[in-house]
Amino acid sequence: MGRHTFFRWASVLLQASVLLQGSVLLQACAPRPVVTAFRLEGYPDQLATRVMPNLESAPLRELVVPPVWIPAGGQRLELLLDRARLPVFPGRWAVRVLLRPNRTVTLAVAGPAQALRQFDVLGRGPLRRLETVRGDGELPAFVRFDTASEPEPLFVILDVDAPVFLSRIEELPFPSPLSSTTPPASPTSAKPVNFAALALVGMPPPRSLKAGYRFGTSPRYAFLRRDAVEALRVAFRQVRKRWGREPLVMGDASQWNGERPATDRHLPRHISHQGGRDVDLGLPGTDGDSSLRHRCKLVLAPPDRATCEPDSVSGLDAPRLAYLLALLIEGPTPSGRFIAEGSKRPGPSAPVELIFADAAFIEAVRKALPELRKKKWIHDEALDALADDRVLRASPWHTDHVHIRFAGEPALVHDGLRDIRYSP
Repeated sequence: MGRHTFFRWASVLLQASVLLQGSVLLQACAPRPVVTAFRLEGYPDQLATRVMPNLESAPLRELVVPPVWIPAGGQRLELLLDRARLPVFPGRWAVRVLLRPNRTVTLAVAGPAQALRQFDVLGRGPLRRLETVRGDGELPAFVRFDTASEPEPLFVILDVDAPVFLSRIEELPFPSPLSSTTPPASPTSAKPVNFAALALVGMPPPRSLKAGYRFGTSPRYAFLRRDAVEALRVAFRQVRKRWGREPLVMGDASQWNGERPATDRHLPRHISHQGGRDVDLGLPGTDGDSSLRHRCKLVLAPPDRATCEPDSVSGLDAPRLAYLLALLIEGPTPSGRFIAEGSKRPGPSAPVELIFADAAFIEAVRKALPELRKKKWIHDEALDALADDRVLRASPWHTDHVHIRFAGEPALVHDGLRDIRYSP
């Protein structure tokens, strides 16, 4: 190598060294990005850290900067208690979610409708059997649960192909100490029914067959006023305990923001079902199946309304349906015991205002009531209420379900739910 060649290469190396040192110095002086997450490369052991700006408060449409990946050891994406939502970029993630004690919690994933590939919740203790319900697989997706007095953090497993937000919406436990109102008296009792102005919450996914129900709709359309949710859960459990058959099916209630189901798709499915007061329940069948399916032969009655042909009811488990409706009207009793004196029973957590069903099903229910009363499975209040049209009313288009409407004011919608939008 000649002298000139040697000095030329030495100069190049010196310039490269200076540039490298300057680059390192600039990186040291620059603001450090927030290390907020780890990616689940090979579930559940292979981890890597995601480095990105703190974009927690940024709107979803701004989260388009590609993330930078660097190897690291065990850093985690966490939804801490001081924030309500967290951006999640495309990829497969495990998110550690911290929980407050004694809360009703809704976890929501919001973003482009087709972005979701996986949404699972891994918990311990009372939450170890918590499962998300896929529904139609589109966003937004929700799962609701209640925390214990000393809750452990849980992990949310997310696999998304577009930027999304994970939100945690918290409510005080039921019954709520919020300001209360006094609605009209229960249709089956002369005494007024007092209840708090309760929040709109989702029906929690059943953790076992003992829960007595399953979803027949997407969880995003299974939101009700909280006292109505508790009334349904207690009734479903008692029906399962008494009859021991397949779970009952819960159909449409309200959308997560209190609107009618499928309003987010601009295809609202009902003329009611606003404010968390209405819910459709599948008809229990003698074969154990309670899917939302027709239990009679359909005919068109003027003016073009679908109804059941007289004497065409088939496969309806009328005693089980009558027992469910009675439980909703008069409320549960400890272990389902018969307590003749109404003042000694706890009563319903949410009074029922109206029940809509096809006239053929109403006839079958009323035929089943005397035997249930003879067995002391129901009380006189439910027997009287279901015997006429004060509560139980015939309505067309109710050939595959029964419609329950609870009394009282519409539910209060948390801002965290109201802000969630459907994004095609």
